[in-house]
Amino acid sequence: GSPAAKAGVKKDDQIVTVDGQAMSDVLRLQRWLIHRKGGDVVQFSINRGGATNSISVTLAGLPKLDASDLMFQKFGLQVQPLTRDLAAALGISFVPGLVVSDVEKNSPGARADFHTGIVITQIGGEEVKSMDRLAEQLADVKKDDMVSMSVIVSENRGNVRLQQMANVSLKAR
Repeated sequence: GSPAAKAGVKKDDQIVTVDGQAMSDVLRLQRWLIHRKGGDVVQFSINRGGATNSISVTLAGLPKLDASDLMFQKFGLQVQPLTRDLAAALGISFVPGLVVSDVEKNSPGARADFHTGIVITQIGGEEVKSMDRLAEQLADVKKDDMVSMSVIVSENRGNVRLQQMANVSLKAR
């Protein structure tokens, strides 16, 4: 179902050129294609059983990854970016990160005692700065991978609001 398959490229075809440029290995092909975008038409010259064929392939765009969906799928955590306004409404200090808004029962997040209001500041040792970067990072997480997270847990004790930092490892599902 890929664009190449739809255009007629088959298993065991050898790509000789792309848009007239010789392709000696997969890395060169990837580097060439990375600079193209969805909708671009790329001309492949392929060798199939000793015969050279020309095939036009219309590239598809990469699917947009959603960090919030991936956090839920892999850890059972509903999250949203912590904004200054949201931090003020929750009565917590603002830090770049994600605030947990819900935890699925029996999920990895529930087993690690996550609850609403916890702020995740790092995942896999990388600060949470961009939902797009986080989505890329989470897309590489496979079932049973252990993923470390730095979190801030806040609680009220009388008139005092305590914030504690912790590191937690969750097993992805």
